[in-house]
Formats: sequence, structure tokens, C-alpha cells
Amino acid sequence: MPEEFDKHTSAGIKCTQNQRDFYIASIPSDVLQKVCYVSRRDEDPVQGFQRVLNEGRAQSIAKYLQSDKGQIPSPLILSAKKEADFAFRSNRISFRTLDNVFLVLDGQHRLYGLSKLEESIETPVVVFSNLTLEDEVKLFIDINTNQKGVSTSLLLDIQSLRGDEAGRETENRRLFDLINQDSPLSGLLSSSKSARGKISRKTFYDFVNPIHDSIYLESLNTEGKYKGIRNYLQACSSILVSSQAQRQKLNNSIIFKAFMTLFPEVLERCYKRHENFKTESFYDVLQPVSSLDFDEYTGTNNVTLNRILTDIKRELLKAERSESVNSSLLF
Repeated sequence: MPEEFDKHTSAGIKCTQNQRDFYIASIPSDVLQKVCYVSRRDEDPVQGFQRVLNEGRAQSIAKYLQSDKGQIPSPLILSAKKEADFAFRSNRISFRTLDNVFLVLDGQHRLYGLSKLEESIETPVVVFSNLTLEDEVKLFIDINTNQKGVSTSLLLDIQSLRGDEAGRETENRRLFDLINQDSPLSGLLSSSKSARGKISRKTFYDFVNPIHDSIYLESLNTEGKYKGIRNYLQACSSILVSSQAQRQKLNNSIIFKAFMTLFPEVLERCYKRHENFKTESFYDVLQPVSSLDFDEYTGTNNVTLNRILTDIKRELLKAERSESVNSSLLF
């Protein structure tokens, strides 16, 4: 290919691990947009192997870099194709700036996020060359199995160390600590990782978040919300005991998710019936649910969660209709 084709050069570092070379460099994002491509499984079922692009995730990356002035130091991992004429000499990498001459092995969302920026920015890359398709697939699998990221629960746990934790984040943290200290889930919440028999911080936050918007709790301070959640969990725990469940306890993630999903609805029923949120009032509302065999719910996915929710709502509705009929007999 003639030498007049445009070439890009950057300072680079050669690294060798287990007899394989790769190169570390920084390349402007506008150059990467031209030379990189992704092999997606849905578009190429024969040789494609990457996941479908998540547009929302890419948009979040662009916002983080542009509006929030953030930094993403983790590199894109690229495979230079033969047409790139990739070379490393005198501590510099060079390659032809042709379309689609670098396959993205890791970082497609970062790359797409970079394309939405108004200005080009320096982007760290790791470049492999002379890889076969089999090499590329193996490397892709290795990256996505052996090189695991930090758990979301740990990120939430250390969030306060940034110094800019938002109001709801701070309140969730306080509620987490209070429930873990004094409630039926005392000692059964896991702060920074997933642990068998414990509710992770992420799961707790996800299912407590809607409570802040409840018309019955939104005006309360953290202590008030804590008392409401604690009393509700105590009632839920008593319901499980009444149902004679042997395996399913409140610290089982699927059971916790089901009861917390129902919390706003039970709050409304409880206030209309008793005008308070005491443990015995919650128990009175939930009492019909004790007829369920909670040990039947053995799955951990959304199918099982939806099944539990459907069964609980059915029992609550049956009880509500029965009360309505009995009342009508008085007149």
C-alpha cells in the first residue's frame, strides 16, 4: 500500500506477558472513531462475539466526561488488523488511519461515549497485533470472565469518601446502618459485597429507594423512616413464622425483595385501617399472607419474584373483599 496514506504516531510502551507482546499508548478519540470497529454477535452471527450496545450506558459515559469533567483511565483494548500496518519502533507506535482497522475487544461503550463528545480527548489504549480470530475470541472471554470489576455494593459502601454524597444517598446509608443494628435483619446486611444469607447494600438501596417517595413517609426524617421500615420488617418476619416456613427467611434476597416491593401498598392499607405504622398494625394487614407456603418459592430470579408478588396480592385482595362483604351484612 502506498506510503502517502495518512499515518498516526504516538509514544508507546511495549509489554510482554507469557510470550505475547502488546503495546500501551494514548490516542486522540477522534482518531479512534475512524480506525476502530466492533464485531457484534447480533450483526454477524458467524464471527461476531461482542454484546449489543447499550445506548443509555454510552450516553452516561459521554455525560460523565463532558458535563461532569470526569476521567476514565481504563484503556480500550484493541486488535490491530493487517491493514493497519501497525508497528512499534523507537518507543513509538504507528499505524495507517484507515477505516475499521482496529477491532475493539473491550470498551465499546467507552468508544461510543467518546463519539458523542464535542472535542477530541486523549484516550488510553492497549493494542495487540497479529491476532487470529481464535486469539481475539479467547482474549475477549478472558477479559469478561477472569478480570472482574469491583462490586456495586463496594462502590456504594465507599461513596461517602468522595465528599459529595447526595442527600438520598446519605439517608440510604443511615437507614442501612440502623436496620443492620436494630431490626429483624440485624447483622444480616452486607456492606461491601454479596454474601450468602445476607442482603447486599445494592439490593437494600434498590428496594428502599421507592419508600422515600411514599406520601406517608416522604415528610419524615431518617429516624422516622427507619422506625417505619423496622416495624414493617418485624411484621414480615412474624408472618414468615406464622406461615411455618422452614427455609425462607427475611434475609433471603427474593423474600426481602418481595416484601419491600409491597411496602408502599401495605403502608397505604395500614394507615387507612389503623392510622399508624405500628408492628401490630402491619401484621394485621399482612396476616392473610401467612396462609402461603413460602418454602415453595425456590428461585431467585424475577420470575419467582413476580410469582410471590402475585400470590401475596391475591391473598390481600381476597381478605379485603371478605371484609367488604361482611360489612354489608350489617345493613
